[in-house]
Amino acid sequence: MKALKNNIINQTTNGKIFKCDSCDKTHIEYKNLSFAFNEDELQYFKKYLRNFDAKKWQQQNKNSLFTRKIIIPIGHKNFTTLFSLSEFQEFKTLLMSKNKELLSFIKFIEINNTLLFN
Repeated sequence: MKALKNNIINQTTNGKIFKCDSCDKTHIEYKNLSFAFNEDELQYFKKYLRNFDAKKWQQQNKNSLFTRKIIIPIGHKNFTTLFSLSEFQEFKTLLMSKNKELLSFIKFIEINNTLLFN
């Protein structure tokens, strides 16, 4: 079995997006969710999220019993994704940003490195 190249496109505290050499799909891992898209599906999903008004849906679902008020159907009648506003913004950032832009979205406390003093 050959080793796969490191094709990480972007990463946040709770997620990662990467391209798989063996299946030629882009995989999105966010918390306990996982998606796999070909290029056309990925572009469609990004466009859908770009146009999704999370604040509107958060307001509309404010009285819902769900803790997370942003409810997004993903194509199966028995399954939806649930996000808080901050989770949705992080998820959207994960998909829309390139690696070089990532640092401006990471809070200091989220950096997983030990600070060493000389």
